[in-house]
Order: sequence, then structure tokens, then C-alpha cells
Amino acid sequence: MFNTNKTLHMALTMLFKKVYPDFASSCLAKDRKEISFIGRDYCCQSVMEAFCCEDQEKKTPAFVLGKLFDCGALAQSTFDQYLGISNESEDSRDKALEATYDLVMGLSLFDEFYFVPEIPEIKENAIREVLAYLEKEGISIGDDGRLVDIMTVCYDVFILGAVCVNN
Repeated sequence: MFNTNKTLHMALTMLFKKVYPDFASSCLAKDRKEISFIGRDYCCQSVMEAFCCEDQEKKTPAFVLGKLFDCGALAQSTFDQYLGISNESEDSRDKALEATYDLVMGLSLFDEFYFVPEIPEIKENAIREVLAYLEKEGISIGDDGRLVDIMTVCYDVFILGAVCVNN
């Protein structure tokens, strides 16, 4: 059976390598299991928020993906900062995960937080490329889209934000 979700993920990975040449090496350079855990939960929360939003300007794919990119960058940066001040204690990763998780999960997709990574051109280029690819493939990440596709795109953009920050 053909796995369209895996194909979508692989296509997005190729797009990310195009807009951020260090994407593959940056992904391999850091263990992001904690950020992946946060991303899965936050993306689920965000997708549901976007479905329920009545403000059409704020629920556009570009807006949602931009916020998810920023939140991925925020999650990675915050986690790294917590680890940096933890003095390498035995449970430092667990404490950093808990604190970062609480911070990120407390954010609404529509909060007016403005965490702008040092690389805004990567964010803009990546989102433009993702939206063009989705349009070409006939994939919708709006209210009429398949949830599995929406989740794949949102999660991948969140992780791209995490990969791009602090590298």
C-alpha cells in the first residue's frame, strides 16, 4: 500500500533542504526527541484551534505555518536555555522538557507572542515553498483538508523552526 503521509513528509524534507542547506546536518547534529514530543502535542492543539477560529485572516495556512515555525524555534531555544542553566544535574533533561512543555503548551496559536528567529528569510522561503508544493499537489491544510496531511505539514514546519534556531 502506498503511504501518502510518508511521501508528503519526504517531499517537505526535500523542500527544507532546498531553503536551508544545513537542514540534514543540523537534524543529525542534535537529538530532538524532547522537541518532537512537544511538537506532536502542540501541533494537535494548534490544528484544533485553527479549525475553531472564526477570524479567516488568522486561520490562513501561511499564518498558521508561520506561527508553528516560530513556536518550534521558541521550543528549541527555550529547551536549550533550560539545559544551559541546569548545571548538568541528573534530571536536567527531564526538568528542561517539563518547563519547555508547560511554556509551549500554554501558548495559543493566536497569542501575540513575537519570537522571531535570527533567520526570518528561511521561514518565509520555507512557507512559500510548502504552500506552492501543497497547491501543486492539490493538498489542502484548511478546514477541507485531510487531518493526516494537515498534521504532517504542521509538525514538519514546527520541527524546521526548531532545526533552524541556535545552529
